[in-house]
Order: sequence, then C-alpha cells, then structure tokens
Amino acid sequence: MAVAGLRFHHIGTVTANLESEIEQFKKLGFQVESEFQDSNPAINARGAFLTQGAFRIEILEPLDESSPAASWLKRGIQMYHQAFATEAFDEKMKDLEQDGAILVVPPTKSLALGGARIAFFMLRNGMLIEILDLDGARQTS
Repeated sequence: MAVAGLRFHHIGTVTANLESEIEQFKKLGFQVESEFQDSNPAINARGAFLTQGAFRIEILEPLDESSPAASWLKRGIQMYHQAFATEAFDEKMKDLEQDGAILVVPPTKSLALGGARIAFFMLRNGMLIEILDLDGARQTS
C-alpha cells in the first residue's frame, strides 16, 4: 500500500551546539529560514530550519537530557528522520498504520511549525519519519 499525498518537507538532524552547526551548514550554502525553541516534551529542543534551494534541514539542540534528540546524540546519530507534509493529516496517520508503521510519537503541536500537529512513525524498514499537518502549519515552503 502506498501512502500518497505526502510531500517531502525536511531532513531532521541533531547537534550538541546549534550555533556551530548552523555555521557549518552556512559554509555549504545553506541559509537560516527560521529559529525556534520548543519545550513541548515531545521536542524539548531549540533549533533552526535552514534551506538551500528547495532542500530544507532542521537542526535540533536538546534543551536537556529529557529531549528525544539527546538520545540520538548519545548514540552518535546526527541525521535521524525525514519529514513529510500533508493536508490530510488524520487520513495519512491511518494509512501509515495500515501499512505497518508504528506510531512512536502521537500527534502533538510544534512551535517550530506555527503550532502545526506533528507525529512520528517508525516504518517497517526501521526508518523514522515525521508527518506534519499543513492545515495547521505556517507554510515554510
């Protein structure tokens, strides 16, 4: 079963030092699109979206050890998810679950995306994806 109606939005990365990471990406031609801080327990990080042409990355720095991003850093993983946007959030959540994806972070609001709902799924191949609700999002594309 294909999950149609999802549009690539960004690659999610983590870092121990947001400013240093932003500077490294600027050297690669990226520009800061926006910066944010979100204390929602599902996020608990400060971060930035950077773009280079149509390509967007999100960089998160954990606010403390309770941040989900902190666990990725401890394991030495920097790039950890791909994000996809949709106008049919609830429908796409059902489609993903019917296709065998496991909901690992239930819908929550993201300050980084203007209060849009987001959710994280682990696909059957072990890939972590985020879906975001374009109906509730500040359009960042």
